[in-house]
Amino acid sequence: MWEKIANEMREKGYNFSPEEVSGRWKALTRAYKNMKAHNAISGSSLKTYQFETEFEEIFAKDPVMQPVKTMSSASQESSEDSDKKKP
Repeated sequence: MWEKIANEMREKGYNFSPEEVSGRWKALTRAYKNMKAHNAISGSSLKTYQFETEFEEIFAKDPVMQPVKTMSSASQESSEDSDKKKP
């Protein structure tokens, strides 16, 4: 895939190797994910990202980026457990 993208870019006058294209994609994706993680923290000032609209379209259906539902990491105690603790 990166070879094809590098070839298409070469045809448009940009000279990037497939490794450079892949590295740039990873850097752009990492920056987007960092921005999303930062903005998900309560009380944080909102960050923006130059390519936010484009990445929102790309990752709109990716469950890693847009989870269907989330779970709390807080433990929940069952009624049986709380009964066992009573003297």
